[in-house]
Amino acid sequence: MTKTSAPAADFVRFESIVDSAKVNYETAIQAASDAITNGYGSAVANAHAEMEKVGEAAFKAADEVAKFGKENVDAVVTASNVVAKAAEDLNKLAFNNAKAGFKAFFANAKAVSSAKSVQEVVDLQTALVESEYKKLVADVNKVSDLSKKAADKAVAPIQARVEATVEKFVKPVAA
Repeated sequence: MTKTSAPAADFVRFESIVDSAKVNYETAIQAASDAITNGYGSAVANAHAEMEKVGEAAFKAADEVAKFGKENVDAVVTASNVVAKAAEDLNKLAFNNAKAGFKAFFANAKAVSSAKSVQEVVDLQTALVESEYKKLVADVNKVSDLSKKAADKAVAPIQARVEATVEKFVKPVAA
């Protein structure tokens, strides 16, 4: 009887060892699976959080670029408006000068037609030329001043945008 009970006891003990190993194996597998799942979930969560940060940064950058571009367009529009206004002022000046020139010419022609001598005609023509020359010099100075002021005013918004571009893009890269 002792002989039969020893193998049975060994079998029971073997079965217990197998069951224990099976439980340990299953526990280890479950722990590894949980670690992988948690690690994967954590990795996915971390990746998701990073993607959100990248997305937010990209949207912020896109908004900044759009705002920057709008400011550039506004500067060009401002400069264009200044140039258009200057062209309008120059056209008015040219029109008024032409109108004044025609009036002076016709007034001189009327005076010449009623002149009593050649010397009086020469004097009238000389006076007209001197007067028109002085007006021409004054008008050239007006045109020059208007043009310079318009150019300075038109370049100012463009120059400001160039400086903003250097500040925003060039200096950070250089640093």
